[in-house]
Amino acid sequence: MAAQLAQLARQARQAARYREIGDLLRLAEGMLLYRRWKEADEARLAAESVLRERTVEAAQAETAARGAGKSRLVAEDALPALREEETIAATVLQRLHVQRDTLNDQETRALQTIETLNGRIGQMGRDIERETGLNKDAGETIDRLEWEAKELTKAGEGHDQRMEMAGDQAREAAAVLQQRESSLFEATEDVARLAARHQSAQRLLDDSRKTLDRSEGEEAKARSAVVASQTALTKASGDFETARGAEKVAVTVADKAEAALIAADSARTETQGREAEARAQRSEAEGEAGALRAEVTALAKLLKRDTVEGGQVMDQMRVSPGYEKALGAALADDLRAPIVTLDGPSGWVPIASYSHDPALPEGVEPLALHVSGPEILGRRIAQIGLVDGDLGGRLQAQLRPGQRLVSIEGDLWRWDGYRAWAEDAPSAAALRLEQLNRLEALKQELEHVGARADG
Repeated sequence: MAAQLAQLARQARQAARYREIGDLLRLAEGMLLYRRWKEADEARLAAESVLRERTVEAAQAETAARGAGKSRLVAEDALPALREEETIAATVLQRLHVQRDTLNDQETRALQTIETLNGRIGQMGRDIERETGLNKDAGETIDRLEWEAKELTKAGEGHDQRMEMAGDQAREAAAVLQQRESSLFEATEDVARLAARHQSAQRLLDDSRKTLDRSEGEEAKARSAVVASQTALTKASGDFETARGAEKVAVTVADKAEAALIAADSARTETQGREAEARAQRSEAEGEAGALRAEVTALAKLLKRDTVEGGQVMDQMRVSPGYEKALGAALADDLRAPIVTLDGPSGWVPIASYSHDPALPEGVEPLALHVSGPEILGRRIAQIGLVDGDLGGRLQAQLRPGQRLVSIEGDLWRWDGYRAWAEDAPSAAALRLEQLNRLEALKQELEHVGARADG
């Protein structure tokens, strides 16, 4: 029986070793596959991050170009309108100046024409008075000649005897008459000539009066035009001043707009830099989060796969980082057992604790300071001490029944004389505890990275 027991013990150790090696092999294969997947995923994330950055930079550059083009077009569209208004105002002012000069010249010519016509009217009045005097003299001459003719006729009636004498007188009278007729003819010609001149003067006077009336009408129109021109000039001057003020305001607004555009460009450049930096930080955080999330998923799947049906007390244990190997060496496969009832399957059952727990050797640190878990393991954990590797061998003989010493590296010294080195049989429980701690740390780091990405 002792030989069979020894053989079974060896077989059990070999089976445990085989199982541990198988677990380590599966873990190594899983870690290798995870590492390859992680490297490929990191490469993909890096490529996507570079692509996003290039896309964002291109979009930003295109947006900046469009904004600058729009601003330039707006400024160019605003400046020609102002310049056109200034040109129109200057043109209107120049045209009004020309109109004013033209109206002044027309007024001067109208005044000269009026003065000339007034002189011609005065001259015509004097010519009419002279012609009237000549007509009066000719009428008096004609009346005197007619009276003389009548007197001669009276004198000739009943005076035949005096015919000779009268003949002489008649001849003298005929000569005088001929002379008078010649004078009358000349006077008649003068009268006709004067009448013609009178009619011509009358027509000229009428024409002059019509010209005067027309000139006075044109003068009135010219004066109205001058008044209208002066009003238009005043209005144009006001409009020009208004346009000049508007131009100054427009120039001021344009300068302010240019300054605002420069400030906006600076702010936009700074904001784009901050945005690019924030996007880079977010991409980096998202990449880290993706890697952490993948590692958490893979590690959670790995831990779930190794979870024993019905649960195991190991999953309820909390050990400080770095002390996993010590706890794994102290409890080993006992951590894989579940918590059960008194009549249940194999596992941990609640029992009363010692009234007085035996004390650990002097100078030994209790492992319970770094481990927390179900109260059902309190009796076991209370009898585990933590020592340095070179001190465990000397203190092993001082251990009481049920007590054991472990090092932080995973070495074990038991009360019954059993000793195990960490490098001889790495504990699968320690590895799982490390994985649990790693999973918890990854979750916390993932939350931190997620918060950083959101920020």
